Amino acid sequence: MGGEIRLPAGCLELRNTLNLTQGICLTGVAGRTELVFKQADYGIIIQGAADRLIEQVTISNIRIYHQGEHKFCAALFASHARALHLENIEIISPRAVGVLFSDQVYQSKLINCRVQYAGLVGFMFIRDVNETLMQQCTAEYCQQSGVFLTDLKLPGHIDPMDFEAQLHHTDRCQPRTG
Repeated sequence: MGGEIRLPAGCLELRNTLNLTQGICLTGVAGRTELVFKQADYGIIIQGAADRLIEQVTISNIRIYHQGEHKFCAALFASHARALHLENIEIISPRAVGVLFSDQVYQSKLINCRVQYAGLVGFMFIRDVNETLMQQCTAEYCQQSGVFLTDLKLPGHIDPMDFEAQLHHTDRCQPRTG
């Protein structure tokens, strides 16, 4: 498993999600490789399982555009993963979230990553995201916030991957007083 995928300079238009697996190194040409995801809820997905994390995935030197109607989704999504390395990633106008890490994402590095004009949040880290280094990362002109962190526990009837149900659940949560 694994290996290196080198993308040339230029613009690649994709209508489906790009799923990366264990040990993949996806590299573009700095400032010149663009991936345009049209109508895909998730642009790039790195997703293992609770009992088998995906490890050692690297993405570098890529500009991502995430186009389509606004709904909860992400340009780059990782779940059940370890040792991710994202460097020189620029995400422009994601439909909702630029970078979303959720549920068991450990020991990741984001270096010089930038999200602009997110429909919701630039960088979102939900439940059990640990040892994440962000260095020289920026989120600008995002509708709700640049960085969102939560460790909100879900009731058993809500699937951790059902983000729409999670949004409705959090609407009903009330802070405790006293």
